[in-house]
Amino acid sequence: MPSSDLALPVRNFLELIKAPPASKTARLQALAAALDHLAYAYHGLTGTDFDYDVTDHPPDWHQRAYREIGARFPELGFYSVVESKGIDESPALGDAIDDLIDIDAELRDVLALWDLGSHQVAANQYLWGYRFHWGRHLLDLRKHLHALLYEL
Repeated sequence: MPSSDLALPVRNFLELIKAPPASKTARLQALAAALDHLAYAYHGLTGTDFDYDVTDHPPDWHQRAYREIGARFPELGFYSVVESKGIDESPALGDAIDDLIDIDAELRDVLALWDLGSHQVAANQYLWGYRFHWGRHLLDLRKHLHALLYEL
């Protein structure tokens, strides 16, 4: 995917988080597809500068986002995660709503840079976030969605 196409999967994800489908199945399928498109977009990008700062948010921002996104995706919650660092790793607890909040927040920053015309900076931030933060959330959440849609 050329970097010129980066804005499309980002916008689609952010729009979905704001206004998901009413049906549980459609909502989960749309979220799974949006996450797949974000992962695919990563593989088409190249970056040169990974100087990255996290945007400061108001103190109550996370609680408010948790309530809002949690209400839009009520079937999501906690799930089991096992790190792939070694066979002796213990399971941990993942939080799907927190995953969505982290992905959403970082992609808002990416889109803001994109819309300002800073396409390479936006691509760099996307690459950095995927490699070092929200990419793990995406992959863990995507596995959880697979279980919700097809295994449970």
